[in-house]
Amino acid sequence: MANAIVKIADMVGPVLIQQDNNTEELFNPLRNELEGMFLRRLMGIELGNLFLASVQVSGVPPSGRFLTIFSPIQENLNGFEVDSQGIKEMLKCILYFYYARDNNVRVTLAGNVNQKGENSTPNSDNFNLTKTYNKGIEIAQTIQFYIGQKLDVYPEYKGQKLRMAIGI
Repeated sequence: MANAIVKIADMVGPVLIQQDNNTEELFNPLRNELEGMFLRRLMGIELGNLFLASVQVSGVPPSGRFLTIFSPIQENLNGFEVDSQGIKEMLKCILYFYYARDNNVRVTLAGNVNQKGENSTPNSDNFNLTKTYNKGIEIAQTIQFYIGQKLDVYPEYKGQKLRMAIGI
């Protein structure tokens, strides 16, 4: 991926991932795989690819219609309150879910930890993982609603209906 939208340094707060060389080696390939895939699901292949082309230089769209949906949106639109934290926050939630699930990670005061003992049980907290994933999907659904109300601006839109997880 030419220039990623989410970098490991962005993974702070509720989506905290320890930032070291080992973690980055696991995170970057996952991010490179999932960012484009989820953006194409969000917007459809044509619009998603146009969006990805717009972020290749800096990881942020330079201006215009893509910067609008990349950024947080708080707008009254046709009688509906649209409140989105933006594409980057959506991706952070989704990436955290897949990273923590695939790497059996639990965030503690000491950083990300996992158990790899022969008799240990999985360490990830399914409730919090599901909650974080669903937050990302909720942001995505809000962005899709916004785009759907502005088809004159986003005529290429053919996004998939994204669904929340009920239990992982």
